[in-house]
Amino acid sequence: MRPQDMMTFEEARNRAYEALGDVRDLLTGEFEPQSVPSGIAAAAFAEALGHISAAEDALDRAGLG
Repeated sequence: MRPQDMMTFEEARNRAYEALGDVRDLLTGEFEPQSVPSGIAAAAFAEALGHISAAEDALDRAGLG
């Protein structure tokens, strides 16, 4: 791979941020009522969304440099 073909860190960071947004959109989309998680699955779902937010926050901080 040639150096000029490589992404900059900022480009990679932006793409990762967009991908996290896409994942959030998929997870929070409209679902059939009988397929919405409940109980332990709902707690895991909320935890996953929290991790996505934490990753976005980390990417924001990484862009401050």
